[in-house]
Amino acid sequence: MDTAILRGLLGASLLICGAGMAGEAPWPSDVPGFKPVAAGEHPRLFFRKTDLPALRERAKTPEGQAILKRLRLTLNGSDGESMPQAYNPRRGKQNQDGAGPTDKAPPGMYTFSHTAGFGFLYQITGDKKYADLGRECMEKAFQEHRDRDNRYSFKYPFGALRAGPSLGWTALGYDLCYDGWDDAYRRKVAQALENYNEGPNLSLPELVNGKRQHPGSNHWGMQVGGGALAVLSIMNDPGVDMGKIKPLLAASQQKMIVNMTQGFGDGGFFAEGDGTGSMSSHIVFLTGLQAWKTAAGKDFYSPKPNAQWTSLKWFFLTALGGDPSNLRASFPERGEYPHNIWSRAGISGGCYFGIGMGVATEEQKPALLWFYNHSGVREADRTGGFGIDAPGPYPHHSVVSFVNWPVGMQERDPGEVIPHAYRDSICKFYAWRNGWRDADDVIISILT
Repeated sequence: MDTAILRGLLGASLLICGAGMAGEAPWPSDVPGFKPVAAGEHPRLFFRKTDLPALRERAKTPEGQAILKRLRLTLNGSDGESMPQAYNPRRGKQNQDGAGPTDKAPPGMYTFSHTAGFGFLYQITGDKKYADLGRECMEKAFQEHRDRDNRYSFKYPFGALRAGPSLGWTALGYDLCYDGWDDAYRRKVAQALENYNEGPNLSLPELVNGKRQHPGSNHWGMQVGGGALAVLSIMNDPGVDMGKIKPLLAASQQKMIVNMTQGFGDGGFFAEGDGTGSMSSHIVFLTGLQAWKTAAGKDFYSPKPNAQWTSLKWFFLTALGGDPSNLRASFPERGEYPHNIWSRAGISGGCYFGIGMGVATEEQKPALLWFYNHSGVREADRTGGFGIDAPGPYPHHSVVSFVNWPVGMQERDPGEVIPHAYRDSICKFYAWRNGWRDADDVIISILT
């Protein structure tokens, strides 16, 4: 490339990314008009009771109906009206020798987010039978049933990186089923979350603080993200010892920033690369940021670019016109675990749109919607019966897509919303794009 052109591109990158960033805004910032969550008030992690009327109206829309149909399929392989019919044959502490039957498992096999899936149906319908099914799924977790992927489980997970998501998405089930459970059972589950300890590095305090590995490891965001969901779900609830939880809330707030400054940079590039970065961001961390905003009124996303580019980089760097079932081929992969990149059928690289919508600003959401519609993913989801951005087998993907999707919003050309150049000053990563139009878009990225 001509050096004069490169200097010009670098200058544009610095100009665009530096705009509006003078001064140090509080991080996280306080959400204006936030009403603190009361003791025993649920749901709280991704939405509040005041949001339920609008969500129930959403269930009547074509988008809402498609997502709920997909959610029900992931719960029992058909209509979501009963417990799953299939379970991982491995159970308990034994046989910890690799992944479970993820690829060959039938639809609706039991997962760590089944309690959350039934809990969401309870919230949307008001029918207590779904909270009862969620309770049965919670009991399966207590009884050491493993996820469809053998590495994940509430009891005896395979290390801290698997414990974080297992704990965090179980906590969402508690949050969504809470009003449908009796007081004694609520307390039982809350105390199981509060006192969670499955071995070295696998206690709630250790997960919140990311004791295993370091921020530059893909293990880290999964720990602190799952820990965040857990402590936010039980804070101030009856039977919970806030003497233990209050310091963990303070620690969680700090560790969320550590992940975005020492693991990721201010342009969303991850120390180990893209495939590992998707694990550290999208499996549970970004939804942890969403929960901090909804349940505690703390906005980690808006004040600084770090979290924003952790999500937006996927839509910036991916070319249009490719195979929507293999967007990895349209992305300039770097680093370890490239198989996770845009791996929409699993959890390591799944639900980029649904999760991204949950943290995006109101200005950014129409741009993400445009990319979903014009990349071929929307049509692929429609023809595949995947609802919206939920081709994988995990119920929580349908839950977050339902809650976060901008139903009724008009799409907008990303070129009018997202800068055409950005940098990661920590990882020394630079990227430019001339627009979002078609397969002839020019995208340049350099890791120096």
